[in-house]
Amino acid sequence: MITTRKDGTPSEWGFDCGHQQTETIGSCSAAIYKEHGAYHVRAHDHATHTRLMWQTFTDVNDARKAYHDARNLCADRLAYDAYKVAL
Repeated sequence: MITTRKDGTPSEWGFDCGHQQTETIGSCSAAIYKEHGAYHVRAHDHATHTRLMWQTFTDVNDARKAYHDARNLCADRLAYDAYKVAL
């Protein structure tokens, strides 16, 4: 079975095998992984030790959409921090 899709992200089989997808933007990280039959999407700000989101899904497509939102949340947080520094 193929564990990655053409775009390089884990396939459903890849998630079943324990693969996860993470991205770090500044001090914020977003992750999607599968555990006990559910897909978990998390975003965490490591600078403030704050969990920004943690959602659970049964459908991989819904989880991928939430992961995209989590990445955007991290990017928005980085842009806001840069804006505060500029003031």
